[in-house]
Amino acid sequence: MENLQPLRSFYLWTVTSLKLPIDPTEIPEPPPLSGLKQLGWETIEEKDYRRKLGLLEEWHRLPKGLVIYTGWEWQDVVGQRFEGGG
Repeated sequence: MENLQPLRSFYLWTVTSLKLPIDPTEIPEPPPLSGLKQLGWETIEEKDYRRKLGLLEEWHRLPKGLVIYTGWEWQDVVGQRFEGGG
């Protein structure tokens, strides 16, 4: 994850210039690890996953703002993909 820091920083800087509709109190729910495990991905422990996500709260707000900004709903993007659906 640390290897992505420069890309993440550039993305955050670029996207924040768009004046996205971001609710600072709302963090979108991340995909559950169980869905990734069902796809055969190796994952970390749930508590470690949640701790690491807590360090990236702003990173998780921006994609949702970008989705809304472009006229989509958050569920359109994450809805069924990680819930065992298509």
